[in-house]
Amino acid sequence: MTSCLCQPKTVENLEELKEVFRKYLPEGPSLYPEEMISDHDLAFQLCEIVREKILWRTHEEIPHSVAVVLEKSENAVELILSFVIIVDRNSQKGILIGKGGDMIRSIRWLPRPKSRTG
Repeated sequence: MTSCLCQPKTVENLEELKEVFRKYLPEGPSLYPEEMISDHDLAFQLCEIVREKILWRTHEEIPHSVAVVLEKSENAVELILSFVIIVDRNSQKGILIGKGGDMIRSIRWLPRPKSRTG
């Protein structure tokens, strides 16, 4: 067994960590085409971005069982995306909408959180 101390925020010892991975996880044949960046379609990815923003903004107020469904309509000039958010209980609707629509508005305009992988 090999160990390696690594600092993810400063990428200290990253090359050493990669070598450990290469030793125990040899490269194999590609399972997917090189241009394929996800095994999920764009609609699923967009819904997950919205769901992530909801969970990030509401913290523990809305459970992880919240679901998001994309209803997509295109216009000749711009793409308009419409999402349906599904929660378990009616009381969660009020939390998600917020006073005067403040919570849902803040979720709508919230930038996408930085990727944890890059």
